[in-house]
Amino acid sequence: ALKREFVGSVSYELRTPLTTIVGYSELLETMGDLPERSRQHAGAIRIAASQLARSIDDVLDMAQIDAGEMELSLGDLRVCDLLSQAAEKVRARVEGRGATLTVSCPADLKPIRADEHRIGQALDHLLENAARAVSEGGAVELKAEAGPSEIRLTVSDTGRGIPYHLQAHVFDRFVRRERGGPGVGLALVKALVELHGGWAEVESEPGKGAAFILHLPLGAATTAAAATRAGDLGPGGAAEIAHATQDTSPTGNYTVNLYLPRESSPGAPEVQGLLLGSTTVKVQEFLPDRTKVTARLSSEIAA
Repeated sequence: ALKREFVGSVSYELRTPLTTIVGYSELLETMGDLPERSRQHAGAIRIAASQLARSIDDVLDMAQIDAGEMELSLGDLRVCDLLSQAAEKVRARVEGRGATLTVSCPADLKPIRADEHRIGQALDHLLENAARAVSEGGAVELKAEAGPSEIRLTVSDTGRGIPYHLQAHVFDRFVRRERGGPGVGLALVKALVELHGGWAEVESEPGKGAAFILHLPLGAATTAAAATRAGDLGPGGAAEIAHATQDTSPTGNYTVNLYLPRESSPGAPEVQGLLLGSTTVKVQEFLPDRTKVTARLSSEIAA
């Protein structure tokens, strides 16, 4: 709770002056008697301030996810419409670098259960990274593919790619990287997809570009059912649900994160008994007043 309040307070104090900077820089850009070079400088200030505000929002979102407080507004998401909207946001930047941007989405793709805002947020991060990575003559592609139990969203580019030794850490938070610099952007993408019961991966060959793939289940409602079931099994009903994710493997197992009061201090065997035979339980100290428990449940237990 203390960490969450601190992040919220600091973020608020940072956003207030940033709003002023963005507002006045936009005003300067609209002044008719402003020299063109000065107008460009005002535009650069506006862009930099907007990027910083976006980074602050990312930190707040990650703090909310870590605390298990982010709630998804699930609805029927029309994937092709979302892809088109996301592409238009970065088209000018991509084409301004002399590259092309294409969108590929099957016309018969059915809607999925997902939070449109959060999936769009993840795509925006990936497309902005791709726009920075691509150069003249290159290409960025946004593609959707349907599988038996999932939808795959892919953002690929023909930029410099990612060195092999960095690919395992590309979704880590606060790790310096070429794609977006130090921050939580890609870590947030991964967390948002996992909230939907999916997972994210990267494929890259250095010198030939990179592809980020988001695997989203066709129905996110099943993970909510697993979380509810796990909450019922918490000690004294005091458990808070962080999120639940379902594997895409044939076993269909669930991974459920719980936050338990610190005074309970449960050990792995006790939690495993409460969760009625879950295959794996990991107890991890997470917040000053709570303990984070990660448990894997079979699909039969979660049902």
